[in-house]
Amino acid sequence: MEILGFILFVFVVFYLFQKRSLIPYRKGVKEVLAGDASVGMEMLRKAYSQGLTPAQQIQVAYAELKFGEVREAKKILNLLLMNSKIKPAIKAQARCMTAIIALQNKELSDAKEILEDIKSDGLVNTNFYATYGYMAILTEDEEYYTKANEEAYRYNPENTVICDNYGLCFFKKGDLEKAKEIYSELMNQNPNFPEAYYNYACVLEKMGDIKQAVEMLGEALNLEFTGVTTIQRGAVEAYHQSLKNQLEKEQ
Repeated sequence: MEILGFILFVFVVFYLFQKRSLIPYRKGVKEVLAGDASVGMEMLRKAYSQGLTPAQQIQVAYAELKFGEVREAKKILNLLLMNSKIKPAIKAQARCMTAIIALQNKELSDAKEILEDIKSDGLVNTNFYATYGYMAILTEDEEYYTKANEEAYRYNPENTVICDNYGLCFFKKGDLEKAKEIYSELMNQNPNFPEAYYNYACVLEKMGDIKQAVEMLGEALNLEFTGVTTIQRGAVEAYHQSLKNQLEKEQ
């Protein structure tokens, strides 16, 4: 019995040692979601140093990227990509995130190559299509970005980022009525990222509805701008003020 008790004790100690990173990880996620980036990231980095699953490491890398720590995000992603034992689906997530970094660095051809490779491997998911659709729009190739975003929309027509890309796709093609239809439906989902409201404002301005465009830009400015936001707060503020001035002149 004493031997069994000792074995059980060793097992429990080993288990707790293996799981010791879960407490700071969960606390870090909770703090980040609550908006306390400094405390949240401190906890997540502590958890990472103690050992996390590859899926959890992906989340830490995204948090680093979200709060502007691109170098730290790349370190985590590079280590994941060098790990031959990681499941292909997890590695695809890491590759997709490196494509996001490439887009931020205006390395469009690199991002396109990464995403097309993931697609050819059949390792697609909603996050992939959200990035893929936006990347396709940046190519300015109408046939390419239309096909990409139609495919993304068929995959998940409920995802707000995919819907935003889909609406932007029609705006770029000059189909304002279709773009407005998509954005009107998207607003019912209360998207929590500024690009959706900014892009809808662009559609509304083109259609002559300056008042509602101003309202949409106001909504955009009420939301958080992070390291993964594709537009700058300053640009939205300038556009907002410009349309407000135009509206005042018309009145």
